[in-house]
Amino acid sequence: MRLYAKPSPLLVRQLLTDVGLLAWVFLWWFLGRAADAGIRALEVPVRSIADATSKTQVSFANTASSVGGIPGIGGAIRQPFETAAEGLRTLTTTVLQQVVTLENLASLVGMLVFVVPVVYLALRLLPGRVRLILEANAALAMGPGAAMIDLMALRALSTQPLRRLQNVGPDPAAGWWARDPAMIRTLAGLEYDRLGLPFPSDGTPISAATAEPDVEG
Repeated sequence: MRLYAKPSPLLVRQLLTDVGLLAWVFLWWFLGRAADAGIRALEVPVRSIADATSKTQVSFANTASSVGGIPGIGGAIRQPFETAAEGLRTLTTTVLQQVVTLENLASLVGMLVFVVPVVYLALRLLPGRVRLILEANAALAMGPGAAMIDLMALRALSTQPLRRLQNVGPDPAAGWWARDPAMIRTLAGLEYDRLGLPFPSDGTPISAATAEPDVEG
């Protein structure tokens, strides 16, 4: 399968497009990683809070255990420390959940920053590129014969911009209809150039002496 055009301005455009697409992918990969890292940096103070509350909770729990052994009043003194320790345990759990949320958010944002621009550009560039590749390879599969050159000339009349057709001659459609070999080769050349294919060297377009278009009536 032919993926690139013949040496021509089209090939240069294809190569520049590919290089640009790779640069675009790398740029947004870098920005996605930067966004991920920026959000994950917020985890540091949150984790510090979680560590501090966890240590304080352990301290209150140890204190509750220590004072609980005091005869007579141990139970009454222990209760406030146990309540504070339980509250700190709940707070620590909540803070750690926020850390997990930040981690998930960092992954999501980093992925979106990378994926959305890359997919957007790929959807703009790849369909036309794939269509061109399929058309070019289909033209190659059909061979370089005279009928194929004539067909390519006819396609040029329907696909080429009118300004380009005007540069070919004052009435290229009339030239094709009249089976003008020079006009047919010129028109076919436009279509081969559009597909990035070299003009066949072993084909001669159908001439007025060999065929005429069918005309009814």
